[in-house]
Amino acid sequence: MNRVILIGASNVTMAFPRLVNGLGTAFDSPLEIWGAHGHGRSYGTWSKVLGRALPGISNCRLWKEWSVAESDPRPRALLTDIGNDVLYGHESPQIIDWIESCLQRLRSMQAKIVMTRLPLASLQRLSRLRFTVARRILFPRCALKFDDVIRIAHELDDRLTSLGEEYGANIVEPLGHWYGLDPIHVRSRCMNRAWRHILQAWFAGDPPGFPRVSLQRTLNTWRWWPAERSRRGRLTETTQPVFRHNGLTVRLY
Repeated sequence: MNRVILIGASNVTMAFPRLVNGLGTAFDSPLEIWGAHGHGRSYGTWSKVLGRALPGISNCRLWKEWSVAESDPRPRALLTDIGNDVLYGHESPQIIDWIESCLQRLRSMQAKIVMTRLPLASLQRLSRLRFTVARRILFPRCALKFDDVIRIAHELDDRLTSLGEEYGANIVEPLGHWYGLDPIHVRSRCMNRAWRHILQAWFAGDPPGFPRVSLQRTLNTWRWWPAERSRRGRLTETTQPVFRHNGLTVRLY
């Protein structure tokens, strides 16, 4: 059984229907996708977007429920969308601790890890006006100033790069042209190329394609709920896996 672990936030969520479709065609044997992502997801604390809250990735149930047979291939793991916690006001040392706890667990699984850096090329082109608009829309409670965010992002990126190298991760730098007016989310028209570039290290040859899927399939995928989430203060638990068909299994946390 092949296993893929997709860890991130909005970029993983928006591309998830494409990722499920593309990865589902990339392997000859059965595939399990383990996902821990969601809009505004934090790596360490509960985070809320539009009334829905999710646990921090480093504390979610994925790590407790993970199981694998000794005969299975090495799992493939992705860590991305790491910058959200900066805009939640968390300091770099705390964010690094959360990321390292994930890397430690992935190394114990003998996972083939891909980790993306922060989108510094996009942030470098960011004007103060665009920053203010994006902050108010995406992180309305953030009080950090433009110069502080840029400084912390560079500091965090440097430490993440060193940490990823220490844990043997394949480190991928996001390309500036993937982003438009929104400085942190990959544009729809660039998703296929971006995800093939990000996940290249998982494959000996060419990576699979991640083209747009039908609207119906997209909506069906986005209706799969994680193992636990809170909505308006009420905790909801969902039995995993949320999908199983033709050798493809999906679990969300």
